Amino acid sequence: MSLPDILLSLLREPLSGTDLVRLFRGTINHFWKADLSQIYRSLQALEREGFLNSKNLPSPRGPARRVYRLTPTGNRRLAEWLRRPPRIPAAKFAYLAKLFSATADERPSERAREILSSMRDDAARAVALLEVIDRQFRQAPGKIEAMPAFLFYPWLTLRHGLLRRRALLEWLDECLEILDRRPVSADEDSGPGALSELARVLKFSVGEAGIADRTGKDN
Repeated sequence: MSLPDILLSLLREPLSGTDLVRLFRGTINHFWKADLSQIYRSLQALEREGFLNSKNLPSPRGPARRVYRLTPTGNRRLAEWLRRPPRIPAAKFAYLAKLFSATADERPSERAREILSSMRDDAARAVALLEVIDRQFRQAPGKIEAMPAFLFYPWLTLRHGLLRRRALLEWLDECLEILDRRPVSADEDSGPGALSELARVLKFSVGEAGIADRTGKDN
């Protein structure tokens, strides 16, 4: 997935740059971060490549607005993008790498608690925000499954974000609660040889030549 394709999907109807940015920030930005300069650079590139065109139109309030429209080529690109099967990307979670590596600190429990506590504040704020948006969706009359398409599919994406962040918050609370019960003496076994012991428990070898996988072949 790329930012240009997402912008094409938002331009199914003509929008000014300002309205497009406002729509992006209120919806897509919850799961695909992009700043203002990235959005406008992508719009300019899409127009150069013939997927969009734009023109200045008078505005009832203030100066003229530049309004963007999909071209037939842009519509074809959008349709092709929607037909391509998505792939779940390989996981890269910096916070998990830091937590895994807390044993390298002189005070692993303290470092882990700092990492998890700072994340919990962010996760709690994200859950609270998404719950507000979820309630706004649910105020629409009728059953969820009968929502108009322009509400239903955005709501499905919202649910992904909300449930994922709730799960993250639950995990953070569990980690912090277990850390509170963890005795200080339990961190005394994190010195030399600890990684080799980890490898032994997980049944792969760590030797002078490097790390071998479970089939015995060097990585």
